Amino acid sequence: MDMQRSYIYFMRCVSGFLLAPLVSAGLQTILMGSHGAALILIFTYPFSWFLGIPSFLVARHLGLTDLKSTVLGSCVLGFFAVGLTVLIGGGQAGGFSALSVTFGALFIVLHATIIGASFWFIAFRRFVPTQHQR
Repeated sequence: MDMQRSYIYFMRCVSGFLLAPLVSAGLQTILMGSHGAALILIFTYPFSWFLGIPSFLVARHLGLTDLKSTVLGSCVLGFFAVGLTVLIGGGQAGGFSALSVTFGALFIVLHATIIGASFWFIAFRRFVPTQHQR
């Protein structure tokens, strides 16, 4: 890869880690109809960077940067985020029902999956020029 393409690749990856959590939070805000839904970003960015960046480096080294691998890996990272959340929270659900905790865990996994797909589209999707730009 030449220097300019390497720089563009690096900037797209950085942009992916900065913007992908916003995509999921924005979608969540629209679907829930509440700006308070964007508060999930307080947790999303640390988890995305703490789990996502090392995972991205390993996946890139293994050549697993296609859309399917990225989405599947993000789903798995969502389960890790649930585990870390339970571990950090002391393992107690704070009086919530098992059903609400299960839905919360699935929500985190879905959120992570959307972030992974958004990251892939930002960082890896090839630009295909339209006929006017050729």
